[in-house]
Amino acid sequence: SVPPMVEALQKRVDTLTKTKKLPKDMDQAAFDAAKSGFEQVKTAWTDASTDFAEGKASEALRKARGAKARGEALVEQLGAKVG
Repeated sequence: SVPPMVEALQKRVDTLTKTKKLPKDMDQAAFDAAKSGFEQVKTAWTDASTDFAEGKASEALRKARGAKARGEALVEQLGAKVG
């Protein structure tokens, strides 16, 4: 599910930002790109939720699938723990 994944990613980004200790094989530029990607995931999920509430199910599903795929890649990249 996307909401728990978003929460886990937010915690991981916050922790990495606070400690300034990046995952193995990640430099600051890659971390900055991951943070930007995370913001895109959050925006896409919000847009999908809005579309669904407005009765645009197919558009919502497309956006939700994109958010989920990008979020899953970020979980792996950042070493976030979901669930």
